[in-house]
Amino acid sequence: MVSSALEKTSAFSVKKSLGIGSFSLLVAAFAMVFNFYHLRNGSVGEYLLAPLGFSSPYIELVGIVLFCVAWYLGKTYKEQLFAKAGLFLARFVIGMYVFFAVIGITQRLFF
Repeated sequence: MVSSALEKTSAFSVKKSLGIGSFSLLVAAFAMVFNFYHLRNGSVGEYLLAPLGFSSPYIELVGIVLFCVAWYLGKTYKEQLFAKAGLFLARFVIGMYVFFAVIGITQRLFF
């Protein structure tokens, strides 16, 4: 009886460590700022990639690639701290991209 009580408490006191999976949340947050945070005349991604000669569709693709990297890091290193939060955030935003793409395609086809 005592050993089962110790097992229950020790299961809740396991601390996750920082690692590569922890960057999943950072990459997802950076991708959100990169794509969605707008300054005066454009997004942060436009300000960062305009000197390199990238235009608007490529900036969106870079943001999607960043979300895919966050998804991969969160999926591969689930047991590390903040990896699941980054995985959830990346899945949510990519899911929204897919949802709105399907809506846009159906509007063009049927309306």
